[in-house]
Amino acid sequence: MPARFPRGRGAARMAIAGLALSLLALAALAMASNLIMQRATSGVSRLNGISDEWGQVFQSLNAEQDAMRDYLRAGNEVGRKPLASAIGGGEENLLWLADNGDPDDRLVVAVILPAYRSYGQTLRRLIELGDEGATARVQAQAGQADLAEQALRKQISAQMDRIRLETTGFLEEAEAQNNWLRATSLVMIGVVLLPLGLSAAVLVGYQRRIERQAAANRYQALHDPLTGLANRLLLHEQTDRAVREAARHQDRIGLLLIDLNRFKEVNDTLGHAAGDLLLQEVAERLKTAVRDSDTPARLGGDEFAVLLPRLSAPGDALLVGRRIAESFAEPVVLPDGQVLRTHGSIGISIFPTDASDASQLLQHADIAMYTAKRGGLGPTIYTASLEEPTLDGEPAAL
Repeated sequence: MPARFPRGRGAARMAIAGLALSLLALAALAMASNLIMQRATSGVSRLNGISDEWGQVFQSLNAEQDAMRDYLRAGNEVGRKPLASAIGGGEENLLWLADNGDPDDRLVVAVILPAYRSYGQTLRRLIELGDEGATARVQAQAGQADLAEQALRKQISAQMDRIRLETTGFLEEAEAQNNWLRATSLVMIGVVLLPLGLSAAVLVGYQRRIERQAAANRYQALHDPLTGLANRLLLHEQTDRAVREAARHQDRIGLLLIDLNRFKEVNDTLGHAAGDLLLQEVAERLKTAVRDSDTPARLGGDEFAVLLPRLSAPGDALLVGRRIAESFAEPVVLPDGQVLRTHGSIGISIFPTDASDASQLLQHADIAMYTAKRGGLGPTIYTASLEEPTLDGEPAAL
């Protein structure tokens, strides 16, 4: 018996050492999980900020192009001031990206910023020619502006797609690291039998915390913080998935793009707080106007979208568009008693009737939406004729 005591004491010491090592390993896992959560949170926040700046540049480009079209239609006396005010609206965002963006963003800005400034000079020259009454030269200058705008739009869209892919990859990497931590935790539970209760409680707590944080990070990356709707990234993912499913099962899907009319006036006259309340009310009305299987989304600013999978007929998308338009027609009462009225321009595209892939589906819905906006129309379904030249040589919709 005395001969066995040292071995028993050694086993106890080994058990204590094993418990200490297990607790150290648990502490290391806890630190690793915290580092992963902090890195994921800061990384997603940084990418979202960069994505928002590119989105603002894209919106400024849309505003300049719309102002130029309005100027060409209305004449220099009516449309000159809005066009002059819109020129260069995205330069501040590009300068921010040059100072705060990733190396890839700075390289792209170095190319885009001179082109964007040149585009602004083209628009200013167009105004000068209009003031001089040189109608033919104004049209030629507008053609140059169109070419420059299309080149800028493609570059900015490519950069936004790159950020979307980088965000997805970032989230996948964080999820893989969390899976590794989860597997390591399970191995430790199997090895450490003596402190099983303590180990299990601590590890399960950290595991749930990691999963909750990962879910929260993914939710923040895929949803609009103001309205809680899906954001542009999630809409792209859902549209890609819906197109693949529809192609496999020979189904139809619809995509609605919605642009609130005169929303800027609400921000300018009542303030951004009132504008945010209006956007939140619009989001709630979108949710109630569509099915549970549909995906309402906010793309940024005053632009919304709705993805409609498994349509029985193309006309169903038009019915949804009309239902949304009717819901928008109801007045919005703010907490301070002010009553707002809003309505939106709605463009509709159907797969596979109007598009062969998700990108084309979005592009054609955008064309239909701008047609509805410029013509003051109700919900408008895309047709190829919307892209045919009009009598004055301009496209029916851009």
